[in-house]
Amino acid sequence: MKRKGFTLVELLIAVSIFSIAVAISSGGFVRALRTQRQLIALISANSSVSLAIEQMARAIRTGYGFTCEDPGGICDELTFTTAGGSQITYFSENDALMSAVNGGTAQPLTPADAQIRNLGFVLMDDPNYPPRVTIIMGVTAKTQGLEGSVTNLQTTVSSRNF
Repeated sequence: MKRKGFTLVELLIAVSIFSIAVAISSGGFVRALRTQRQLIALISANSSVSLAIEQMARAIRTGYGFTCEDPGGICDELTFTTAGGSQITYFSENDALMSAVNGGTAQPLTPADAQIRNLGFVLMDDPNYPPRVTIIMGVTAKTQGLEGSVTNLQTTVSSRNF
């Protein structure tokens, strides 16, 4: 009489092959989840900094009396007077974009998840044209694994006051 079935060796080989396949696929799945988390953190940081740049651009458009410690070159901070008469200074400190109004305590414009790697302003103040300010910024997310991923943003804003 013949019996049908699997031997113990065949079952061990099948379980081993299945275990190896699961280990390989789960490693890829974990890596994909980590990459997705990093990508979401980077998108969030870029979005936050874009909002801060838009806030700065609104103030610069209506501002006047722009000063920069290195006119014609790249400055570390920009100071000007708003349409409402407040003096604003923008600068970078502790990896955050900061704003000080009327020489008061500086407040961060960017959230804690966004890290400002570099910040520069280029002031073009030609008497024949309205002042133009170019904002140059390098941004990354404060997430492990993104230390070398810097997104460079740049925009030029022209003042409406002439």
